[in-house]
Amino acid sequence: MELLNRYRKYWITAGTLLVLLLCYQLAFKKTIAASQLYSRLSQQVTANDGLSLQPAFLERQYQTITALASSYHVDTANYRTQLLSKLAPLADSCHITLINIPKSNTSADGRITRQQIGAKGDFFSLLRFYALAEKQKGTGMASSVSWKKPDADNHTDKKAGEIELTMYFNGF
Repeated sequence: MELLNRYRKYWITAGTLLVLLLCYQLAFKKTIAASQLYSRLSQQVTANDGLSLQPAFLERQYQTITALASSYHVDTANYRTQLLSKLAPLADSCHITLINIPKSNTSADGRITRQQIGAKGDFFSLLRFYALAEKQKGTGMASSVSWKKPDADNHTDKKAGEIELTMYFNGF
């Protein structure tokens, strides 16, 4: 016991150093490493101030633009024929009638072609046709739709409950 009392200062100093070493191993070592990593990354960011966007963001942006462009991409030479050949079977499967041949309209710069398709039938069949036509590959992007119910007085040859649908497709 006398030996412990005599070397008490040394035991307290050794114990304190042991606790500090343990604390350093458990917490301070990781904190210091994280702070060094942060300062190194901060220097890299300030060095690359001329870059407006990160490369991963540019890659995601490129993929999004490519996907959007592919949904608009069509063969413009045969666009009318292709649109009719793809939408006519859909119209038959949905039990509706195509009422007009596509009318073409080209933009001022000649890059975008707009086609108009008309159909008639009941509302739910036309809605199903619209959903299927929008998903169909090679038809371009459905840009707008108009629904019209014909007047009963002026159109006596039309069935009751028939609605006319006009769809506009854009492609380039």
